[in-house]
Amino acid sequence: MGTNYAVGLGPGLHGGSVTTRQMQGTTNTAALLNYALYRDTGRTQNWGTATGATVTGTALATPTALTVYGQIPAGQNVAADAFTDTVQVTVTY
Repeated sequence: MGTNYAVGLGPGLHGGSVTTRQMQGTTNTAALLNYALYRDTGRTQNWGTATGATVTGTALATPTALTVYGQIPAGQNVAADAFTDTVQVTVTY
């Protein structure tokens, strides 16, 4: 048997939604870098919090590892910096 679960990823601290995530520069905090988080290797299925945008499965007695696929769109005119964001992970079971 097992327990059904759904894992969602929030928009982060700097993005407006799960489809407009942004990382903030650590030196220049006004600098923002767009990025996206996906559920699939082809980076076509956005990973969000709504039904159909989460990763679902059945947990067994052993730990379950989930892979997040990220992408930073090309062509952003942002100065070099170290960029960070914090994304809330929600597990529903």
